[in-house]
Amino acid sequence: MALKFALAAKAPASVAAIGVPVAQDGAVPKEAGMSRAALEALGFTGKVGQTYVLPAAGAVTILVG
Repeated sequence: MALKFALAAKAPASVAAIGVPVAQDGAVPKEAGMSRAALEALGFTGKVGQTYVLPAAGAVTILVG
């Protein structure tokens, strides 16, 4: 099975997961739904290679450092 990647302004209803890049400093994208302090309390700092899954009723959001 091949993975397909696409950029879109809004996720289609058929999407199972959304990746959101988060850097180690600067503003956290609003799609993360949390502040940097809240993410760091969960152990996610945005370090390269780090991921954090935010489960949701629809598509799962995956924060990627």
